[in-house]
Amino acid sequence: MYNLLRKIALTLYRPFMKEKMKTFINKRLNQDFSDLKDEEYIWIHCSSVGEVNLSEDLVKKFYSISRKNILISVFTDTGYENAVKKYSDKKKIKVIYFPVDDKNKINEILNKIKLKLLVLVETELWPNLINEVNEKNSRIIVVNGRISDRSYPRYKKLKFLLKSMLQKIDFFYMQSEIDKERIISLGADGNKTENVGNLKFSISLEKYSDIEKEEYRKFLNIGDRKVFVAGSTRTGEDEIILDVFKRLKNYVLIIVPRHLDRLPKIENLIKENNLTYVKYSDLENNTSTGKENIILVDKMGVLRKLYSISDIAFVGGTLVNIGGHNLLEPLFYRKAVIFGKYTQNVVDIAKEILRRKIGFQVENVEEFVKAIENIENEKNSDEEINSFFEENKLIALNIVKKENLIMNNIKEEAKDLWKHFFHSEKSNYNIYMYKLLDYPEYIMYDNDIIKEKKSKWSEYFGNSNPIAVEIGTGSGNFMYQLAERNPNKNFIGLELRFKRLVLAAQKCKKRNIKNVVFLRKRGEELEDFLADNEISEIYINFPDPWEGTEKNRIIQERLFKTLDKIMKKDGMLYFKTDHDMYYSDVLELAEKFTSEELFSKGVYKWTAGSTLGSYFVSATASHYDWAMKKLKAHRKNCKSK
Repeated sequence: MYNLLRKIALTLYRPFMKEKMKTFINKRLNQDFSDLKDEEYIWIHCSSVGEVNLSEDLVKKFYSISRKNILISVFTDTGYENAVKKYSDKKKIKVIYFPVDDKNKINEILNKIKLKLLVLVETELWPNLINEVNEKNSRIIVVNGRISDRSYPRYKKLKFLLKSMLQKIDFFYMQSEIDKERIISLGADGNKTENVGNLKFSISLEKYSDIEKEEYRKFLNIGDRKVFVAGSTRTGEDEIILDVFKRLKNYVLIIVPRHLDRLPKIENLIKENNLTYVKYSDLENNTSTGKENIILVDKMGVLRKLYSISDIAFVGGTLVNIGGHNLLEPLFYRKAVIFGKYTQNVVDIAKEILRRKIGFQVENVEEFVKAIENIENEKNSDEEINSFFEENKLIALNIVKKENLIMNNIKEEAKDLWKHFFHSEKSNYNIYMYKLLDYPEYIMYDNDIIKEKKSKWSEYFGNSNPIAVEIGTGSGNFMYQLAERNPNKNFIGLELRFKRLVLAAQKCKKRNIKNVVFLRKRGEELEDFLADNEISEIYINFPDPWEGTEKNRIIQERLFKTLDKIMKKDGMLYFKTDHDMYYSDVLELAEKFTSEELFSKGVYKWTAGSTLGSYFVSATASHYDWAMKKLKAHRKNCKSK
């Protein structure tokens, strides 16, 4: 029914379309998607420039954490241009126009890519998009979901249509408790809905140095005057702004209209108030006298930089019944923000700003002037603003981390896995960390559990077979082959890197090898989990030579003292290296031992009937090279005589 009505409406309306609208539609329906790859994608759909901006932190975290391709679709031209500019340096991020919910174009995209996740920013509910993605069994989520006071009554009338569509969405991350309640009342599953806060709180904008800001002031040609920025102004607000400005001293007013087609009207207002102005584009052409009262911005994309140098910052769409624009941008640059009473689009942010006293709400000229005086007279502390951003910066991160676990089929219990390996939580983790949980029969990472196995490894393996340890097991090739050839021995592999542990476990599981376990432990920690006389063999294959920091090498005098405790009599140490200096240094280490320590039996009980010196010769992989060098030196010496 939806597609039929859509087709009829477009057919009937097309003859009456203005050329601008025809261009708009054609641009979206005639896109070339040939550069999309047959790879995994996350599709993030935004409506306009506002959603593109607020989702920036989300996009960047999906990009860095998931390591998947990102497809961003945008409905408006300004939103598209903004997104292209933001992500032009990211090879795995592709920006497209949203194809106006055309079923065929949506399927063209879905047939080219492997869609893992569709992210709908705010309340971008398009039936064909949701239905077709659902048919592909791809996950669908809403982030920063909101149902405004204005739209809620309309949605309630359409509940009978909305309910089935909402139930195809896998999860709703809503802005506030009231938004959560409203979406549930419209048919969303309450178990799949959560109030996580507003993504606008987690913005991360361009930062400007003091030098950059000073250069910008010079470009604006404002001299020593203070800066009053009125951003995103709407019809009916400029009159109030001008009245306020006329009561200020030593200020330049910078008006940034939300829509540039309002410029002629603002110019007339300025003239009617007997004020002078220069356009931003004129500044770029160096035509300013530096004495103009007002700078009228006729260019997109400069508001944030203007906020960064402002002394007074106002956010428009709030003095008239529009509902407000982004109140956080001035705050990001540590500027107390002024706004009007109409904040229905940013109600939670406005309440938080007023609660923390980091902004002012005004209704008229008198209140506006009073707010400016308060800002001028009270030195604004950055501490509360810093706290505000610090407390809310994890919203995007928490969403991305949760969805990343789901996309990779990682268990819920992996959420706090990082606590085993790191002192504090990070924004990005190696995906193989989570995969450790897939091999509980092969991988141990919990230090407490590992320590409990001390003196009980025979019990763990279920037999009394000899135990061998490999320090630095890598991807497990040596270990699994050794275990396969020696079913009457047990093997413990030590490795730190998550990926190597997982690869090693995979190889053993594939071959159903039962006499192997891998520990995420260092070679220096042997005594933490091995009791006296508990192992029979130890392998050290091609260890890190630690060039420049040789003190970190595993082959040290302290190792032999450790082995004397944990190794059984007749135990064996196998050491291999292809590093000439490491080999030479091991031989040099041998020279530090006395002749008695090296060649007397019984000094080190683990060598049993052999001696430590024999181990240096027979168990070193490069001993043949060593012998050849000695023979060559001897031959040369003989010739010289």
